[in-house]
Amino acid sequence: MEEKSNILTILKIAGTYISCCMGAGFATGQEVMQFFTSYGYLGILGLVGVVILFAWYGWVFMKAGNELKATSAKPVLEFLCGKKLGIVVEWITMSFVFACFSALVSGAGTTLNQYFGINSYLAKVIVTLAICLTALLGLNSIINIISAIAPIAIVLLIIIAIYTISTNPEGLLNVGKAMEGMDLIKAAPTWWISMLLYVSYCVLPFIPTLSIMGATTKNKKDAKFGSILGGICLGIGAMLINLSLLSTISESGTQEIPMLYLADKMSPIIGILFSVIIISRIYASNVPLLYSIAMRFSKGDKRKYKLLLVCVSIAGLLLSFVPFARLLNIIYPFFGWLGLIIMAFAVYRTIIKKEKPVIQS
Repeated sequence: MEEKSNILTILKIAGTYISCCMGAGFATGQEVMQFFTSYGYLGILGLVGVVILFAWYGWVFMKAGNELKATSAKPVLEFLCGKKLGIVVEWITMSFVFACFSALVSGAGTTLNQYFGINSYLAKVIVTLAICLTALLGLNSIINIISAIAPIAIVLLIIIAIYTISTNPEGLLNVGKAMEGMDLIKAAPTWWISMLLYVSYCVLPFIPTLSIMGATTKNKKDAKFGSILGGICLGIGAMLINLSLLSTISESGTQEIPMLYLADKMSPIIGILFSVIIISRIYASNVPLLYSIAMRFSKGDKRKYKLLLVCVSIAGLLLSFVPFARLLNIIYPFFGWLGLIIMAFAVYRTIIKKEKPVIQS
């Protein structure tokens, strides 16, 4: 018999989901700028779709993980994509997870070097060590730590966004004129493709984490409401960031880290605090990535799990020495399209065919 819903569990799941998907690119505003703001008013329509897709997509993997008692993404991806293709997709997904881990470590080193003057190589070692030690604590400790960080980040982002919008209301009425002549980078040819790519590449590296989290949640309703709440909060947060960027597009559109620029405009103290938040987002996003890789290949063996954590951490650290921008340019576009394929299978299996996952004997 299923236990009663626990509001604390729901909030933890929502916080972890937000923390997973709201990486450094989200916090800086650069992702939102490229995927939504660059399309003007149409980007607002895209973000309405994002709210729905984040909530649904997260629930698909948590539900399947719960019903299949998954210890990795393998059974979930085999259910969605078929056994043969599921195995291929899983290996590609795990490769993406590892690549994302390295890219985010690289980004952390760059951020610490840029804002605090710490040697970038030393910064990458420190961040990798912190992530590895956190992952050694196990899933429950990881959920407790990163679900606590997420609300702080989202609240600060919302404060900065609302302040910016309230002090620049006329900017939202003159977006078209302000964007004339601006050469903004767009993530895709159209706003709706950009919307789909955004959700797919945000969720893809965390499919293993979402699957395992769904399996370890006793009450299916907690997983459902947690994923829906997390998806809604992510979408609303992105919407507010987008509106704040649109209201100041002539200024924020020229910035590499637009939300930090807006935070500095609000207050230098807020700017310093926000730079710390960006680093914490990289840390919080990377812990579940490392955890999911080690869990997949250790198959429940605690000794192998610890050994894999160390080995993957070292390998990821070495790859992180490749420049951050180059890593992102190679990794994200390719895997964004892969995520769309998985999303299409998820729609086919769960909505069109209405199939339910069954544990294979």
